[in-house]
Amino acid sequence: MTTDYQNYFGDLHNHNHVGYALGSLDRSFEIARNHLDFYAFTPHAYWPDIVDYDGKITHKWKNGFHIARARWPEVVQLARDFDSPGEFVTILGYERHGTEEGDYHILFPDLQGDYELIEDLSALQSFARQRGCLLIPHHPANRLGHRGFDPTKMDSTVSPVLEIHSEWGCAEHDRAPFPYKRHTEGGRWTKHTLQYYLNQGYRFGVVASTDDHLGYPGGYREGLAAIKATELTRDALFDGLRHRRCYAVSGDRIELDFHLNDQMMGQELPFTDERELKVNVQAWDEIDRVEVLKNGRVIHRDFPVDKSNGANPWEQPVVLRFEYGWG
Repeated sequence: MTTDYQNYFGDLHNHNHVGYALGSLDRSFEIARNHLDFYAFTPHAYWPDIVDYDGKITHKWKNGFHIARARWPEVVQLARDFDSPGEFVTILGYERHGTEEGDYHILFPDLQGDYELIEDLSALQSFARQRGCLLIPHHPANRLGHRGFDPTKMDSTVSPVLEIHSEWGCAEHDRAPFPYKRHTEGGRWTKHTLQYYLNQGYRFGVVASTDDHLGYPGGYREGLAAIKATELTRDALFDGLRHRRCYAVSGDRIELDFHLNDQMMGQELPFTDERELKVNVQAWDEIDRVEVLKNGRVIHRDFPVDKSNGANPWEQPVVLRFEYGWG
């Protein structure tokens, strides 16, 4: 029996003034509900091996951790108030910094409101397994010792996906668009990019999320997670992430569907010389090209614009996007 999946788009990693970022907590939930399918506010919660960069910035970080803890009950209540399965799903979570082991944000499968600041990564992974949580590593292309991702310490049962795009930049490979140049830990380290990991035999699903520090979830060009799920519920979204039925978008909400020998994205299948790849891509705007990669190399390109039937585009409904605001 064929299962019907829908693509849902949301932000799994976002910040505001509850912590050490900017922007209204309440308004962030309103913004997310207005244009996303799901939202996880992930306050900066703790940093077990924090480095004293300089007095002022370290004080700012530590003060932010105290703010997040003090206002966590308010975060939990807002998540409960805004949660509306089938229309908009909220997810509780928070962020653990790690100088040596990299940054993770933990996502909870319910709205109970746990706030367990477990310092040891292996113990945190054990807690996540017991609670049914997900741990998502982010900005992986930082170098080790500077909050970069260490795949040798990954537990795929709780970390099935990697956040490869955010306001930090894109970690698909070392020459991908959106370079790491907005933070002092940048730029990208080749051996910490997605394609390098895959070539070493690691297996990940991928997502994007904004990691925005201005209280604006789903900011355009900062990244969204696309999850294939049977319905818009927290359980269905978590199932999509656990089975890697997900992908990353950096801008528009591109609808992507592909199967290899009738197995969908995220699944594993035995080696065979005969492979049939079925791909369907739809977008809000004209698609420049679609690329198929194998072992990190492009093996096929398709240019949909070359196959236009010549019909007048104004005879069909069109979607317009307006950008406005201060600055």
